[in-house]
Amino acid sequence: MNYGPTVTGPISAGGNVNVATNQTIHNTESGAAPSTAAPGGVLSGGAQPITLPDRLPPVSLAVGAVAEAARHPGTLTLTLAAEGRSYRLTIHETGESAVLAITPQKLADLNARARVELLAVVHDQELGVASYTRGVTIPQEQAARSLARLAILGADLWRNLFAGPGASRDSVALGERIRERSRSADLTITISGEIGGFPWHLLYDRDPAQEVITEGFWGLRHVLALQPARARATMALGDTRLGRGGPLTALAGYNRSLDAAAGRAVTAEQATALANLGLFTREVPDEAALRSAFAAGSDVDLVYLYCHVVNAQPGQQLVGAEGMLPPGVGATRIILTEGTHALTLDALSRAAPLDGTPRLRAGPLVLLNACGSAALSPLSYDGLAPYLLDLGARAVVGTETDTPVVFGAAFGPQLLNALIRQGQPLGAALRATRRHFAAEPYFNHLGLLYTLYGTADLAVAPSAAVLTQPGGV
Repeated sequence: MNYGPTVTGPISAGGNVNVATNQTIHNTESGAAPSTAAPGGVLSGGAQPITLPDRLPPVSLAVGAVAEAARHPGTLTLTLAAEGRSYRLTIHETGESAVLAITPQKLADLNARARVELLAVVHDQELGVASYTRGVTIPQEQAARSLARLAILGADLWRNLFAGPGASRDSVALGERIRERSRSADLTITISGEIGGFPWHLLYDRDPAQEVITEGFWGLRHVLALQPARARATMALGDTRLGRGGPLTALAGYNRSLDAAAGRAVTAEQATALANLGLFTREVPDEAALRSAFAAGSDVDLVYLYCHVVNAQPGQQLVGAEGMLPPGVGATRIILTEGTHALTLDALSRAAPLDGTPRLRAGPLVLLNACGSAALSPLSYDGLAPYLLDLGARAVVGTETDTPVVFGAAFGPQLLNALIRQGQPLGAALRATRRHFAAEPYFNHLGLLYTLYGTADLAVAPSAAVLTQPGGV
């Protein structure tokens, strides 16, 4: 099945992509409204770039979580483990493995390229209109152009992973074996180990010079979850239920300045969507309240943030409203009000340290509906997603780069609708939501901005579910 437009004929890697910088919210550090009067913008906060020992068993092969999943049909279970300056990739179903001719720096370069390409799609214009930042429905011709660009990226990622310079015959053969399996059927793919900083969901297993189809993308064809080997297990193995104690509860935070960027009350729409799904929600109005909530600990089933995030990568230094920030991932900032009050990852970690006592006690889903909120680097296992997994979350869904305000406003509630109202497990719900927006009438493929870390099997307990007919919230 094809979820959106197809492109026929050879595709050039170039193409005309115009970046509409005035549609990006660069001035939200001061709390000001966007400079353009027209709706638009992305969920970033505007800053510009200039371990404790594990006391709990890891969520990895050591506790059998991934190996157990590999015994079920319809699964593809891959483990990526560091070996010297390269990585060894293993297929657990067959025991086949090969050393990939790729280094952490090469993975970081590929990841950076992927984010550049995703940004080019986000800011692409059709007849002078930046459709992706202005609305959810994309002109079909523009959508086909974006899909072609992503197909070239996805095929290049595949080639570099398995058949780049210096690749062995074993590596090439392993890649072809995985390609054959990927093309054969819809799968549940679990990737465990040193997986941070590579956009697995963007892999394209077809020839981009032929007809480009959405089912060639791993993120649109398969259920896909990334399980970092270093994340700590805080729940019993096999416990994938949300809301075991009754009605679902949530902790939510919204940046109200997003209303001006969208040209409508999108933050109120988020709160209404959660209420309509039967969630008993406590809202944190600002960064101090969010920090206090994490420090005190929580038993909620869902943490939902629809706000600005300014993501810092290893070695990167950001300039915020208060001046230069220390370099590194700890400078990643969550902005619920304005930049001068931003909550850094370092400050959050000090308030809610990783001391072996899970503060997210119910093992919630954390949905970070904000720019670059799940972006990691192969050069450092650090960031919001690893921190939240170590804090007790069983799954974290976030984005790889700048995300349009209006698309985030639609995607978040639709994902929660698939999870809670339709009763789909999280991985299937994420795939269904990507497909929902990729299909007619939207032709919008920005669901590929979102990544799932943790378990794809997380699902609402029957006693807590609000089951109705499939549809939007």
